[in-house]
Amino acid sequence: LPKAERKVLSSIWKSVKIWNRTGSVPELPIWAASFLEKDTCARNAKETIERAAHSDSEAAGILGSFQQRNLFPTRLLIYKTAKSTPSGFLERLSNIAISKYTEFGQQHPDMDPNDLNDKFFNSQVTSASQVGTEWAREVWPELYHSSPDFKLLLRLMRQALLDLVLGTGLQLTERELENSEMVLWAAVYPGTGGRHGYHVHQGSISSCVMYLQTAGSHKSVDP
Repeated sequence: LPKAERKVLSSIWKSVKIWNRTGSVPELPIWAASFLEKDTCARNAKETIERAAHSDSEAAGILGSFQQRNLFPTRLLIYKTAKSTPSGFLERLSNIAISKYTEFGQQHPDMDPNDLNDKFFNSQVTSASQVGTEWAREVWPELYHSSPDFKLLLRLMRQALLDLVLGTGLQLTERELENSEMVLWAAVYPGTGGRHGYHVHQGSISSCVMYLQTAGSHKSVDP
């Protein structure tokens, strides 16, 4: 990366670490990344528009009330579930997932880790409304049929998703809530090259993830 961009990323990372430590994230303005030159970073959007408006005094007067607003703020809810769930809950679910993923990997030994993870996803019954069907029991009986922990997991995930929607002020009708569908799946990253790449969940109102087991300890991903 160019020196200017490395400087910006370093500054951002320092701020993120402070927010993570304090648990407080300020409301931030939107900055327009209009251009980078030498060691300068992006110019403020308001300053950029004001400079452009100087060539047209009438337009500048009309647009003089320009304000910045956060159009797409990110809201996160974080739960520490390790101490409040039944003893062994996280370990049992984690072992079921790892065992299944290991078995799946043995069936496809030469597959790229990222492709293997995608294939593992596609092999699962991801619709919460179908995990109790006979088909789901045949696909993964240890999880969908025999695990009481999985039944609790379904309730926890649904409640967490609703908490995010209702707790951040999103307005949903009773009908929208009744017609909503939860989709969930297991993912395992054993450190053999696979990664959780950037992606979006199209058509989703909210998303959540439960970390059952992590390598080491980190405040943002501890179960």
